[in-house]
Amino acid sequence: MEQTVIWSEQALADLTRLAQEAAGDDPAAREKYANDILHQLDILAPWPKVWTFLRHQPDPSFCVLRHGRSRIFFQVCEAPPRMEILAICPTREAEAAEAESASPQ
Repeated sequence: MEQTVIWSEQALADLTRLAQEAAGDDPAAREKYANDILHQLDILAPWPKVWTFLRHQPDPSFCVLRHGRSRIFFQVCEAPPRMEILAICPTREAEAAEAESASPQ
Protein backbone atom coordinates (compact mmCIF):
# COMPACT_ATOMS: atom_id res chain seq x y z
CA MET A 1 0.00 0.00 0.00
CA GLU A 2 1.25 3.46 -0.88
CA GLN A 3 2.40 5.42 2.15
CA THR A 4 2.16 9.14 2.71
CA VAL A 5 5.71 10.42 3.15
CA ILE A 6 6.24 12.98 5.92
CA TRP A 7 9.57 14.74 6.35
CA SER A 8 10.79 15.87 9.75
CA GLU A 9 12.48 19.25 10.00
CA GLN A 10 15.69 17.39 10.91
CA ALA A 11 15.54 15.25 7.75
CA LEU A 12 14.99 18.30 5.54
CA ALA A 13 17.92 20.09 7.19
CA ASP A 14 20.04 16.95 6.75
CA LEU A 15 19.16 16.72 3.05
CA THR A 16 20.09 20.36 2.51
CA ARG A 17 23.36 20.00 4.42
CA LEU A 18 24.40 16.77 2.69
CA ALA A 19 23.58 18.14 -0.76
CA GLN A 20 25.73 21.18 0.02
CA GLU A 21 28.60 19.01 1.28
CA ALA A 22 28.38 16.67 -1.71
CA ALA A 23 28.09 19.30 -4.43
CA GLY A 24 29.50 22.51 -2.99
CA ASP A 25 28.70 25.56 -5.07
CA ASP A 26 27.29 23.65 -8.05
CA PRO A 27 23.48 24.14 -7.94
CA ALA A 28 22.85 21.46 -10.58
CA ALA A 29 24.88 18.89 -8.64
CA ARG A 30 23.08 19.80 -5.38
CA GLU A 31 19.73 19.34 -7.12
CA LYS A 32 20.83 16.00 -8.58
CA TYR A 33 21.95 14.77 -5.15
CA ALA A 34 18.63 15.73 -3.56
CA ASN A 35 16.63 14.30 -6.46
CA ASP A 36 18.49 10.98 -6.20
CA ILE A 37 17.41 10.64 -2.56
CA LEU A 38 13.85 11.73 -3.35
CA HIS A 39 13.72 9.15 -6.16
CA GLN A 40 14.81 6.40 -3.74
CA LEU A 41 12.04 7.40 -1.38
CA ASP A 42 9.50 7.34 -4.23
CA ILE A 43 10.57 3.75 -4.90
CA LEU A 44 10.42 2.93 -1.19
CA ALA A 45 6.98 4.37 -0.42
CA PRO A 46 4.85 1.47 -1.76
CA TRP A 47 6.90 -1.16 0.13
CA PRO A 48 8.51 0.50 3.16
CA LYS A 49 8.78 -2.69 5.19
CA VAL A 50 11.11 -4.44 2.74
CA TRP A 51 14.00 -2.29 3.92
CA THR A 52 16.38 -2.96 6.78
CA PHE A 53 15.03 -2.68 10.29
CA LEU A 54 17.37 -0.93 12.69
CA ARG A 55 19.42 -3.31 14.80
CA HIS A 56 19.21 -2.81 18.54
CA GLN A 57 15.90 -0.99 18.18
CA PRO A 58 13.06 -2.57 20.17
CA ASP A 59 10.44 -1.04 17.85
CA PRO A 60 10.52 -2.75 14.42
CA SER A 61 8.79 0.22 12.80
CA PHE A 62 12.14 2.07 12.73
CA CYS A 63 14.08 1.34 9.53
CA VAL A 64 17.11 2.46 7.56
CA LEU A 65 17.68 2.70 3.82
CA ARG A 66 21.26 2.76 2.61
CA HIS A 67 21.69 5.06 -0.35
CA GLY A 68 25.19 5.63 -1.69
CA ARG A 69 27.24 7.10 1.12
CA SER A 70 24.16 8.06 3.13
CA ARG A 71 21.60 6.35 5.31
CA ILE A 72 17.99 7.45 5.48
CA PHE A 73 16.30 6.72 8.81
CA PHE A 74 12.53 6.43 8.78
CA GLN A 75 9.59 5.06 10.70
CA VAL A 76 6.69 3.11 9.19
CA CYS A 77 3.40 3.98 10.90
CA GLU A 78 0.21 1.97 10.45
CA ALA A 79 -2.63 4.35 11.28
CA PRO A 80 -2.88 6.38 9.22
CA PRO A 81 -0.46 4.66 6.83
CA ARG A 82 2.59 6.85 6.54
CA MET A 83 6.35 6.82 6.36
CA GLU A 84 8.09 9.46 8.45
CA ILE A 85 11.57 10.43 7.29
CA LEU A 86 13.44 11.13 10.52
CA ALA A 87 17.03 11.86 9.51
CA ILE A 88 19.63 11.43 6.78
CA CYS A 89 23.28 11.10 7.61
CA PRO A 90 26.53 10.04 6.01
CA THR A 91 27.33 6.36 6.48
CA ARG A 92 30.28 7.10 8.79
CA GLU A 93 28.04 9.10 11.18
CA ALA A 94 25.29 6.47 11.00
CA GLU A 95 27.71 3.65 11.80
CA ALA A 96 29.06 5.56 14.79
CA ALA A 97 25.55 6.25 16.10
CA GLU A 98 24.50 2.61 15.64
CA ALA A 99 27.63 1.37 17.43
CA GLU A 100 27.01 3.77 20.29
CA SER A 101 23.38 2.65 20.67
CA ALA A 102 24.49 -1.00 20.71
CA SER A 103 27.05 -0.44 23.49
CA PRO A 104 26.01 -1.49 26.99
CA GLN A 105 25.32 1.56 29.15
